[in-house]
Amino acid sequence: MYHCRIQFYLTGHKNSVFEIIKAMPPLEHFTHEFIESEGPREDMVANADVILADVQNVDIRENLQMLISGRKKGAELILLASGSRIHLLGDMLSEIRDIWITPMSNDEVRFRFLRCNRLTRNAKTTGRPATFLRRRSMERLI
Repeated sequence: MYHCRIQFYLTGHKNSVFEIIKAMPPLEHFTHEFIESEGPREDMVANADVILADVQNVDIRENLQMLISGRKKGAELILLASGSRIHLLGDMLSEIRDIWITPMSNDEVRFRFLRCNRLTRNAKTTGRPATFLRRRSMERLI
């Protein structure tokens, strides 16, 4: 049976979302490793499978440029942002897997992280990126 390690990089101000995520158990056959920093660090970005970036109180475009250009191929990027900041993303939206609008309830954080884990698991087990899987799922609905 296979076993897969997923490295999550949590960047931004420490917050309750990150604490909830770290407390959640991984899916069967997976382990989670969490690395954290207050601001984006190139070495951590380059090694992460999934990047969760809290972009509430930072220069959102500057941070995103570093996260996008420094991530390894196939790494997923999820932003935590207030709805009022999304317009600042502009042409970078296609590089982002998901945006979690904050603040969120604890239950919503758990739901979103579980969904993130399932998409990541599917991508790892099929060899296809999560964006491909979402697109194929949408085609079935149409």
